[in-house]
Amino acid sequence: MELGPGQAGQEEFRTLAGVRGDAALTGSGGPGRLLRSGPAVTVAGIEASPAGHGAPPVVPYVRVNLSLRSRPGQDSQEVQRRLVTRLAALRPSGAAPTAASRSRAAA
Repeated sequence: MELGPGQAGQEEFRTLAGVRGDAALTGSGGPGRLLRSGPAVTVAGIEASPAGHGAPPVVPYVRVNLSLRSRPGQDSQEVQRRLVTRLAALRPSGAAPTAASRSRAAA
C-alpha cells in the first residue's frame, strides 16, 4: 500500500504504526517516503526479563536489537558511535548501554 503525502496518508500511517496522535512525525515528505529513504533506526527486537504476574518490580536488564540504516557514503562505525552516544545521554540512572555491531554492509 502506498502512503502518499498529506493528512490522510499521515493519519493512516499513525493508525497502522500505532503512533499516538499527539506524537510528532519527524522528517520531510509523506509517510511513504519516510519509510523508504534516508537514515533510520528501527527496533527489530526487544528481550527483557518476564513482566508477568509475580515478576520482580524492577527489570534487571533489557536488550534491544536495532537496525540502523545510514546514507550512502556515511561511515557506519561513526553512525553507530553517534547513536550509542545519543542513547547514553537518554539512559535512566544506572543503565549502561553497550553496542555490538553485526554489520551487513558490503565491504
